[in-house]
Amino acid sequence: MYKCIMFDFDGTLADTENMAVQVAMTLAEKYNFRSITPKEIPYIKSMGAREAIAYMGVSRFRLPFIIKAAHKILKEEVSRADLCQMELYFLLEELSQQGKLLGVITSNSRDNVEGFLDFHKLTFFNFIRASTIFGKARHFARIIKKYSLDKHEVLYVGDEIRDIHAAKRAGIVVAAVTWGFNTEERLREEEPDYIVNTVDELKDLIGEHHGKDQPENQ
Repeated sequence: MYKCIMFDFDGTLADTENMAVQVAMTLAEKYNFRSITPKEIPYIKSMGAREAIAYMGVSRFRLPFIIKAAHKILKEEVSRADLCQMELYFLLEELSQQGKLLGVITSNSRDNVEGFLDFHKLTFFNFIRASTIFGKARHFARIIKKYSLDKHEVLYVGDEIRDIHAAKRAGIVVAAVTWGFNTEERLREEEPDYIVNTVDELKDLIGEHHGKDQPENQ
């Protein structure tokens, strides 16, 4: 069975999409990249992170500074963001009661995540790790080593193409949720182990897992 379930933050747990768009528009002039319009959002949601960064004309040398500035702006607001799905609270509570190891691996800041979890009284997580935008695979490996887990005992739940890629690099199972940033069609192209449309579906796949090495695509 899955002993450890790890979650992405933005778009998976926290509904921060509108906030992120506003921040991007705020920082575009300062850091000299393209300011996206609301009409462009559906198009961007079909892109991977690298594609979106290139489309917006963000310099890879400036990217770390832009991300840091975005986290600072979001700090006051992100804690009050809604849960992506209200049923997530009850799922997390149940998994915690079952003794599952729960964590957040995110490219947002630890402070922002902690503020959100405190605000929503989500006291169920055993660890939070803040990653670089393309560095999650390293954190997966460190968690596996730290808690002496087998790879098939670990599930990552995310909403973006880069979440799928990171989980595959680490050799762990990944469930891609369709309520977040990337479109279902684009997620399916990357062949995650599972596509999840509802919290009930996520609950079912966790409950049905009995150590299969190669889960079937849903």
